[in-house]
Amino acid sequence: MDRDPGGQHVMSLRLSRVLRDIGVTKQMVTRRRRSSLFMEKTRTVWNIEQNEKDRTYVFGSQSEGTTTLGMKSDTDVLKCFNGFIVIKDWADWEPGKVCLLLVKNDRSPPQHCCIQIVKRDCPLPEALDNVNAKYDVEETLDGRVLLKNTFIDSVLEQQYGRLFRKQGPSRSNNKNVDIIIAFRYSGLLFECNYLFTRPKPGHWPRPEILAKARLCETFLVAQGHAESDQSKLEWRFSTSLIERLLMFDLNIFKIQVYTFLKILRKSFFKPLVGDRLSTFHLKTAFLFTLETYPPEIWQERNLLQCVIFCLKTLQRWFNLRHCPHYTISGVDLFVGKLRNWEFPLLSTVLSDMIDNIMDYVSQIEMDQIGERIVDRSRAVSTRYQNTLATVRKCFDANMTEIISVYFFSTIKRNNISKTKNIIIKIQEILNESDIRSELQHAVKWMLKINTLPPWRHLRVFTGTSQYHQTFTACMRPP
Repeated sequence: MDRDPGGQHVMSLRLSRVLRDIGVTKQMVTRRRRSSLFMEKTRTVWNIEQNEKDRTYVFGSQSEGTTTLGMKSDTDVLKCFNGFIVIKDWADWEPGKVCLLLVKNDRSPPQHCCIQIVKRDCPLPEALDNVNAKYDVEETLDGRVLLKNTFIDSVLEQQYGRLFRKQGPSRSNNKNVDIIIAFRYSGLLFECNYLFTRPKPGHWPRPEILAKARLCETFLVAQGHAESDQSKLEWRFSTSLIERLLMFDLNIFKIQVYTFLKILRKSFFKPLVGDRLSTFHLKTAFLFTLETYPPEIWQERNLLQCVIFCLKTLQRWFNLRHCPHYTISGVDLFVGKLRNWEFPLLSTVLSDMIDNIMDYVSQIEMDQIGERIVDRSRAVSTRYQNTLATVRKCFDANMTEIISVYFFSTIKRNNISKTKNIIIKIQEILNESDIRSELQHAVKWMLKINTLPPWRHLRVFTGTSQYHQTFTACMRPP
């Protein structure tokens, strides 16, 4: 196709149309993002109602809007324990607060550190005998009491029972939701300044985005280094807020390029190496390519060529057996993921994909892309149907959040005063929501249900299918 740029442009425009048909449009990306951000806000309401300082974030495909119905992406939730203060040195210690001291030296793996327990009444290390028994800690040879990244596992195992599953930093009881436990540091830690210090062409990320990124917090995620002999004592730096900020700065065409890269990964690379070649590897290749190549090439008629540029970036890393992190220095994202003998295999597949990209596109079964691109006669879902399904999925998720806040807060108490307090907190969110009318209806429903006898609550709670019919009717074209 490189020898036929005119043909490549035509196929790029056709692929862009197909991506719009399956829901990768500006409107649907915005809808998914607002739905995920709304989930953050409602869970913050729940935490406030429970007098907790914890903060919930939604990251990944759902919050970025870089997914499709056929991709069936899970939801990545980060649970941040704000009741702890992370400090880099003793001068930052605050009396009466639960402070955690970062421990990092020349022997620490890239992107990782340890966390030391600190006294509350004075800026000194805590002794093992004085540490709360509920904390899972370990004392090192030099007398440091370090918090293990498994400190919450026993509690979750007891709470979730046989449903508890652990994969990397994720702890969950639901295959569709990955919950990541973390602490936060108000600023950028150590090698996390890499995005601002390394040479860049300058056209992207834009200066104003970089200025906002400098203000983002860093998370300490409960995951050790893959090749460390003290992995249970290590915590990984995460710049998820910066990464989300960068993704939110992209226009719909660039979102289409990245989303299609993810479709290629799931269709052709996942059968070979599973999720060990992850979405994050593809995102990293995409961000570096976007930064490197001039802005004028990122146009709809060049969609396939932009995809190829990203694949070539990834192939270069396969050949080097090294994948850098976009925002953190000294990191190899292939460590603990891909095996040495797999790099030649993946590089060969990539070479064939780059040379015969349309052959691969026509084979994609996800979202019926292959059938759509070659205009086969078999019936496929329409853009309207996919739009309706996407909006309904977002609506369902938002309604579930609202109902859950009410259900778990008041169902056992039947306390109208408490319900009104929750409603006030929910109404603070309404003005920023794109489903304001639906939420106002939910508020009225919450007031109504609280007047029912307790034995009828569950029946109403489980019988909310009527709003689906009303919602579908509202979405019908005039």
